[in-house]
Amino acid sequence: MERLSESLLRIAGELNGLQQGYRDSGQSDAANETRDLMTTAMKIVDELGPILVLDGLRHAMKCAEDRTEVGRAQRLLIGQTIRQVEFETDSIGKLFPLYDQPGLLSVARRLQDSLRGIRDELRRVQP
Repeated sequence: MERLSESLLRIAGELNGLQQGYRDSGQSDAANETRDLMTTAMKIVDELGPILVLDGLRHAMKCAEDRTEVGRAQRLLIGQTIRQVEFETDSIGKLFPLYDQPGLLSVARRLQDSLRGIRDELRRVQP
């Protein structure tokens, strides 16, 4: 999951570069769309952090009851994150017609693919 989080960070970096280019060339609509995609990527990265912390904590605990309790909290958090990732993935797909600027559509597709990968990984690791 850390690998997927790093992938999102790379995509956010690309989006930041595109946003700067669009803003510098006076394409404010494209800059705004790019900023929204970058915000989406960073929001999901932020949501993955607590899941990773809980996973490490759960594996480090000695008491089975405590592991069960942390696992329950992790399961709830993963469920919420999966729903958020699915919402963002669908939203990006619906907005593809707006991403007509050079480079933006391909990065939006890569972001969508990364989000799908995160969703699948979260489903796989859900305790």
